[in-house]
Amino acid sequence: MKKIYSDGKIFHSQIRVGKTGPIVITKFRTMRKGSHSNYMAEDTLQNEAREPYATKFGRILRKTKLDELPQVISLLKGDLNFMGIRPISRQHFSKLPNQIKKIYLTIGPGLIGIAYAVPKKERTVEKTNQLILEFYADYIKNKKKAYFKWGLKVLKNVYK
Repeated sequence: MKKIYSDGKIFHSQIRVGKTGPIVITKFRTMRKGSHSNYMAEDTLQNEAREPYATKFGRILRKTKLDELPQVISLLKGDLNFMGIRPISRQHFSKLPNQIKKIYLTIGPGLIGIAYAVPKKERTVEKTNQLILEFYADYIKNKKKAYFKWGLKVLKNVYK
């Protein structure tokens, strides 16, 4: 790990908006030191395409989604819902439409991002917001069925 990360830090934490207040989200570090500010300045919707800042090991972690593994602790603590809108910064939260903000604060951020139910090539803000509304309608009717139905859609797209 020291060879991959010269400063020896393998985790990266950020403050995100939670259901009832700020939460700390921890991931395995995938980017080179100092590249985070460049990364955050770019459009966040297409983050899969921004690999120049990732380490070789980081690319593997991202591709397999293993960089998200430490977030299971946040799920167990109750900071994350199993599925929903991925945890976002206050800056990005403030830009959400009010209806989407209400959903985010009602069910809380999710470990598994519902946006992944849309194939990467078709993912737009409009499609993602529509999908969130559909997921929320299903979630209100029956949470377990919603997780199953939308979980299958996510799996289909994430691991193509």
